[in-house]
Order: sequence, then structure tokens, then C-alpha cells
Amino acid sequence: MARRESGKAGPEMRRAQGVETGQDSSFRHSVRIMTDSRSDIVRKILTTFLLLVAVLPALAFAQTQTQIAFVDVGYLVDSSPQAQAASEQLQEKFGPAQEQLQQKQQEFQGLREQLEKDSLVMSEEEREEDQQRLQQLGREIQSGEKSFRDALNNERNQALQGVREDVLSAVERVAEEAGYDLVVGQGTVYASDAVDITSQVLERMEANFESGSQ
Repeated sequence: MARRESGKAGPEMRRAQGVETGQDSSFRHSVRIMTDSRSDIVRKILTTFLLLVAVLPALAFAQTQTQIAFVDVGYLVDSSPQAQAASEQLQEKFGPAQEQLQQKQQEFQGLREQLEKDSLVMSEEEREEDQQRLQQLGREIQSGEKSFRDALNNERNQALQGVREDVLSAVERVAEEAGYDLVVGQGTVYASDAVDITSQVLERMEANFESGSQ
């Protein structure tokens, strides 16, 4: 009877083992799905992190990139209305003295030509008198030219300094309004039209001149 009871219990135990085996398989499958899902999430997080590492430096560089402009200061000093006005004032002030010098130069040239032409028919006294007059005119011309140049250069330098200050003031205002961090000028090897703000500064100087402000 013990063997028959053992025989009857065999199939029930196999069914129980089969149920347990199926449950284990289902559990392992669930674990595998959960593991795969975690792997996918980890991969996505890692990919996103790598993209951020690659992109953030470029974004930071773009945000901190220095804005640079070029301006031709020499052109503005020569062509601005402030420079033209300064030149007219110099001409008005030194024009009369320049005319006097030119008249003396013409007198000197005429006297010298006359002396060369008539020296053979002139008396010695007349020749000496004209020669002394010629030497006197030469000294006056040299002295007058030196005084004229010194005074003119001094006034011109002061006028140019004022024009340069007007240029720099206009450059500063244009740069501040446009958001430039650096403006370069003379000594620059190359500057494209895209960064050249000379015309904008000239327009500002023209507006300042018309309004009487600097």
C-alpha cells in the first residue's frame, strides 16, 4: 500500500513542480523586461548627458564671444565736418600772413631777375643797392616763413587734437549703442566691411556738427 500511495502522489508532485517551473519562468521573464527597461533608460540618460557635454561649451562660447569693430580714425579726422570747419578757420586766420609772404617772394623773384638782366648796364652803386635789397628780402622771407610755419603748425595741432577728441567721442557712443566690446583702428592688418563702422561714426559726427553738440 505504501508503494501505491507513492505512485498516486507522483503525478500531483509533477503538476506542482510544473506550476512552480512556469512561475519561475514568468518571473525571470519579468525580471528580464525590467532589466532591459533599466538599460534603455540608462542609455538614454547617458546619451543626453554626452550631448549636453558636447553642446554646452559651444553655447557658452557663443554667449561670451567678443564683439569687435574697426574704425578708420585717419579718414574721419580728414573728412568729418569738424575737420573741414577747423581747416576753414585756419585758412581764415593764416590766409593774410600767407599772402604777404607770397608777395615778398614775388618781389624777391622779380628783383633777382632784373638784377641778372641789367647788371651789365647798371652802375656799381645801383647794383650794390639792388643786391642789398635782394639779401634783405631773402632774410625777411626766411624769417617770415619760419614764424608762419611755427604758428600754423601749433594751431593745426590744436585743431586736430580737438577733431580727434570728437572722433573718439563719436566712436564711443556708436560702440556703446551697438554693443561692441572692442573697437580697433590704425595698425589693424585686415578688417572686413562687416566690422567696419567708419560710416556709422561719420554719420554720428555729422549729426553732432549740425546740432552743435559733440
